[in-house]
Amino acid sequence: MNIPKLIDQTNIKKEIGFLIQDIKHIQEFKPILDRNFFTGNLDLFFEHNKKFYLLDYKTNKFPKYDIETLKNYTDNHYKIQYLLYSYALYLWLNQIKKIDLKQKLPGGIIYYYVRGYKETTKGIYYKDFFTFEEIHQQLKEILCNPS
Repeated sequence: MNIPKLIDQTNIKKEIGFLIQDIKHIQEFKPILDRNFFTGNLDLFFEHNKKFYLLDYKTNKFPKYDIETLKNYTDNHYKIQYLLYSYALYLWLNQIKKIDLKQKLPGGIIYYYVRGYKETTKGIYYKDFFTFEEIHQQLKEILCNPS
């Protein structure tokens, strides 16, 4: 069986660890953080048609995997993760590809709920990237005003 090559394998990066320690970007958060950095791991990054994507595998079990369930769960449980992953990606791409932090990054995050692969949605929920400024502002609101 011949499977077409959809994405150039050189544009795929797996399990990217990140460390955000550039104080000029997180200085506002310093008073409310126990440390001066954020760390994490991005499951999969790829570039396709001049757009950037993160793919995040999820193993949550739901009664159904319709778009409303996936959207509500993702937006309510993974918002801070979305913001930190996007923030880290912007900074990384700014370093390696010299992207302008004032420009909206084309692409987004694909959440793949693997248990929903047989459903109509295939267990996939997609969310475009916010601008770097929007991400920064939302992180500030969440971290400086925890509920």
